[in-house]
Amino acid sequence: MRHLVKKNQFIALIAGIVALTLLDEVLLARFLEMEEFENGNVLFKGISQFLFLLLIAFAGLLYFGYKERKKQTEALAKERDKSRKLASRLASHKLGIDAHAIVSIADPEGRIVYANDRFCEVSGYTREELIGKDHHILNSGYHDRSFFRGIYEAIEKGETWTGEICNKSKDGTIYWISTTIVPIMDAQGKLEEIISIRTDITEIKNNEAALKSSSDLLNSTFDNFPGGISVFNEDRQLILANKAFYDLLEITPKEFPVGSNYADILRRNIEFGVYGDIDGDALIKERLRLIDTKHPFQLSRKTPNGRIIEIRCWPLEGGGVVAAHYDATERQQMLEDLEQQRNEAKANAAQLQAAQEEQDKAHKRLINSINSMRNGFVLWDSDARLVIANEAFRSYHKELAHLIHKGMSARDLLEAGHEINFWKWNEELPSNWLDIFMERFKSTKNFEDSFETTDGRYLVMQSSKLPNGDIISNFTDVTNNRLREAELVRARDALTHIAYFDALTALPNRAHGQQDLEALFMNKQKDTRFAVIQIDLDKFKRVNDTLGHISGDHLLKEIGSRLAFLASKVPNFQPYRWGGDEFVAIVKDVTNHQLESLCQELTDLIAIPVPYENATLWPTVSLGVAIYPDDATDLSALMMYADLALYKTKEMGRDGYQFFSSEMKERLDSEASIEADVRDALKLDQFELHFQPQISTLDESITGIEALVRWNHPKRGQLPPGLFMDIVESNGMAAALGNAIFEKAMWSVRQWVDEGLEFGRLSVNLSPAHLKRQTLVEDFCQSMEKYDINPDLLAVELLEGVLLDDQYTNINELFETLSARGVHVELDDFGTGYASLSHLSNLPVDGIKIDRSFVNNIVVNKKQKAIVGVVMSMSKLMQLRVVCEGIETHQQLSTVSQIANCSVQGYLVSRPLSFEDMTSWIRARRNIGLLSPSGPRQIRKGHSSLVSSDILDR
Repeated sequence: MRHLVKKNQFIALIAGIVALTLLDEVLLARFLEMEEFENGNVLFKGISQFLFLLLIAFAGLLYFGYKERKKQTEALAKERDKSRKLASRLASHKLGIDAHAIVSIADPEGRIVYANDRFCEVSGYTREELIGKDHHILNSGYHDRSFFRGIYEAIEKGETWTGEICNKSKDGTIYWISTTIVPIMDAQGKLEEIISIRTDITEIKNNEAALKSSSDLLNSTFDNFPGGISVFNEDRQLILANKAFYDLLEITPKEFPVGSNYADILRRNIEFGVYGDIDGDALIKERLRLIDTKHPFQLSRKTPNGRIIEIRCWPLEGGGVVAAHYDATERQQMLEDLEQQRNEAKANAAQLQAAQEEQDKAHKRLINSINSMRNGFVLWDSDARLVIANEAFRSYHKELAHLIHKGMSARDLLEAGHEINFWKWNEELPSNWLDIFMERFKSTKNFEDSFETTDGRYLVMQSSKLPNGDIISNFTDVTNNRLREAELVRARDALTHIAYFDALTALPNRAHGQQDLEALFMNKQKDTRFAVIQIDLDKFKRVNDTLGHISGDHLLKEIGSRLAFLASKVPNFQPYRWGGDEFVAIVKDVTNHQLESLCQELTDLIAIPVPYENATLWPTVSLGVAIYPDDATDLSALMMYADLALYKTKEMGRDGYQFFSSEMKERLDSEASIEADVRDALKLDQFELHFQPQISTLDESITGIEALVRWNHPKRGQLPPGLFMDIVESNGMAAALGNAIFEKAMWSVRQWVDEGLEFGRLSVNLSPAHLKRQTLVEDFCQSMEKYDINPDLLAVELLEGVLLDDQYTNINELFETLSARGVHVELDDFGTGYASLSHLSNLPVDGIKIDRSFVNNIVVNKKQKAIVGVVMSMSKLMQLRVVCEGIETHQQLSTVSQIANCSVQGYLVSRPLSFEDMTSWIRARRNIGLLSPSGPRQIRKGHSSLVSSDILDR
């Protein structure tokens, strides 16, 4: 457009010159026509010529002006070309910067007006989400306000700011950037825009953190290495040593700091007699010679106090040596013990060889005797697989004789007979009868069953379980007694189908008793009076668990017989088998005095010993009595009050009777009040944890801490669990309290871990009632994951008695699940619950806690000491951790330590402490020196009365 204007101007100037020239010619012609102006012709010609020259000069001026304009236009075109090239280069540079740098531009108010792709990629935000926002959208919270205030102050001064910033991306990921912020100012020095160029340095920061962690780990390993480590340079000067080095050499860093000479250290120990009576110069010379060989070497010496120190040295490249000192006293003793044991093993092996030869001879005689028996004889192993079968047994099973072989299971024998139609099966048997048979066959101590063959023979099998688990079976052909046996079977089947009588005891059953009670209430008269007696056989489960279910059935039958006998002698006394080990009796038209006499007679009758095979059973019963209409006027209340009286009898030690009283009802109401308080306490978070440490008898290190719950009652103060746990568990609050305990325990572990405190492993007691909830493992693991706790730092304690309680059917699954999650499982109060070795071998148990009852008198009671010794030896073989509870005196500690190395817990170590006190206890390392008689704290005799309160923690 400018070129066009300039061109038009030039044309206009030319047109002006032409117009002036024409005007000059017109004026000249006009003057020539006028005669009267002839005299002025000369003058006019002069003016015309002047004007013409003027026009020529003006035209030249215009020409040269045009030329100059043309040069300027060309120069301007060149500058524009340079500008285009520069813009192209800038665009290329921008692409390069955008590919690697995080670039943004903000207005003076800090709002983002431009963000490159790299910015969006790292931050996770889209460009639309960033434009118009300030950089606070990326604030990670790592830096405080003063940090950003310093940046803004530098920008406002027009200064470039450079530094590192921790930002947070849209998905919450933390990243680090190296940042350069350049303020752009206008001519008046006012902030116009802010350019930020950043580089992602997250990986560098992570590498720095990893390097620091590795360095810290190396330093920690060096400082805590159990042996002494020292490094000497090529001049044999000490340049590095850990604490154990000084301890083993019995010197101090003050005596021999870094820079000390190796020979000086040797010389000092020689002077102090550490090496005994020896030529010191020769020793120093020999040690220096070994170092000069620049080959690894190993030495050992015995200190005057009997310790054996091993020294291993390795040369360093470029000169110098690394030396490691170890206390090998215990290992040397172990080697000597192993050598002694090896010699003893050789002697035992010789004796075993002789015994084996004698056993082979006896075995041959036994086989000959077995084969000469008239009845069939079979020996099965504990898995019911055939070991020995005599000829009579094979003759009884001619059709199966070719299949009978060693290792054949009893189940295979029965199935093989079924396939060839050898056995005659009862069509009424359930489909899983074989599973039931094998279970009873393998688990019952004395088992008897009969088999009928399709050819009409009738075989009776009598099996006995041996102490080692093997089973002996005798087969007798009783075909001649078939009719009598068939009659007995029909009689037994008839009794089984009697709906209102118990098949085992022949007493009326529960349905019969409820029917009779309902009839009494329906037909009651004004003067009707009767009593309900709840009868519970004491500790019946122990009989089943120790002698087998057959013995338990035998006892129940005997109890039923005695109740029936009493019913035949006492008018209006009617007993019923209520279920399990429970019986109920209805006594009509009886006075209180008569009831007391009857109850006493009943307990005396039941208490008569019951012979069973080679054992004697000593049964007792607990009775609870409620009377209609004195105590209740409806059936449900009457039964409930009889139950309350029964529970009172059990609380008073069993083997007796109690009549219902108003105090029992008041207690029930009191427990209801406590239940309400507990529910409020759960809502108001009134429960807290106290902690009791466990330390090793070997080195006094903290091996674990047990968490114990306390209730901060608003009126009664701090209450131990013994005063409320029964109510918690019996009223469905165990899971809620358990979850609260899990939360507080995990929080405590998190604090200790974050502070870097070593506490071994925190043990949490599992409530038996909580075990019935299928969510226990899930609740525990959720709390563990919430606080990001390493499961190796946790242990759960379970009362040993729970293993024997049939109501906890999920106990195996619970153990296996927790163990699979990495959580340690320990049995609490071991030795009081009659757990068998099979529980320890079959379940993933990591440790046991020996009950305080085995420790109380261990100093003077040899039997207790022997029991603890056996338990510890067994635990060592099974690689189980052992904790002795209730250690209160140094005499108890010394006795336990002589038996084996284990962990101890009790008032000698510490009382249960609050979280704050426990944390301070760990920080102060109060465990060090605690077990020595002159340790930092001892239990005084005057404090022994306080020990009983600790029992409530259990």
